[in-house]
Amino acid sequence: MGQAAPALLPALRSVAQARVLTRLLLAPEVTWTVPALAEAADVSQPTASREVRRLKQTGVVTVDGDRNLRSVAVDTNALLYPELAGLVLKAFGPAAVLGPELAAVDGVEAAWVFGSWVRRYLGDPGSSPSDIDLLVVGRPDMDELADAVTRAGSRLGRPVGLSFLAPGEWEDPRDGFVRDVRDDARVPVARVSGP
Repeated sequence: MGQAAPALLPALRSVAQARVLTRLLLAPEVTWTVPALAEAADVSQPTASREVRRLKQTGVVTVDGDRNLRSVAVDTNALLYPELAGLVLKAFGPAAVLGPELAAVDGVEAAWVFGSWVRRYLGDPGSSPSDIDLLVVGRPDMDELADAVTRAGSRLGRPVGLSFLAPGEWEDPRDGFVRDVRDDARVPVARVSGP
């Protein structure tokens, strides 16, 4: 049985396809092996391999090496790359774009995207969110954090609403906001990228 099309970009065939495209197209400087791509995209190796084959046929990626040690790289000069990367960025980019930005900010202990974007990401139908909700936990320099969030919002083409909590506040079950965010779906912002 196949997967449903992703709610954030129903023109795509499946959530697995969206995950592979996100990893590849939003970090075009990274060269992947198929196993590393599969792990990063949270899909099986056969699924990653199948998606890479399809992308190779369109010229969006190049593949070098033998079957088990193939390296996969994005061809940013491919005819379809700019538009496809732009669609993937707008639909699936928040966690992927915020990760490297937050990685450069000392004192960030954890971060999650929450709210309407996450609900669409997880398959709930609805219109594309006009902004991104971000929760950061830690003790970062607030100016550095604000600059990182602003850069991410510029790249994503929509504002990122920042909520910030100190570590002890995140652990307080009496806080209504904390309860709401903990009880709702959220996507962790990985603070590293690449294989």
